[in-house]
Amino acid sequence: MERSVVKIDLDSAKPFAEQIKDQITQLVRTRQCPPGKRLPTVRQLALDLEINANELSRICRQLEDDGYLLRRSGIGTYAIDLKEGAGSAQQREAVYDV
Repeated sequence: MERSVVKIDLDSAKPFAEQIKDQITQLVRTRQCPPGKRLPTVRQLALDLEINANELSRICRQLEDDGYLLRRSGIGTYAIDLKEGAGSAQQREAVYDV
């Protein structure tokens, strides 16, 4: 996923956190961000979107809980294959051997 793919519409009535979640979810579902693709760091993406890194980290944690991302401290954040990776963290780790 390129850094510029996710954008926040400041004129939207939808909260920015929801906009980010929806966009990342769509990118993973449509495989524009294919399984195993490493995402920019939370810090870098937060800088690009001009939002708080802690808030973005919370959003990414929710996306991980929903089965769209795999996050590993010190390694990175990756898109996962919903068919193969949804479910427990053990299943996701087995898919990507992270």
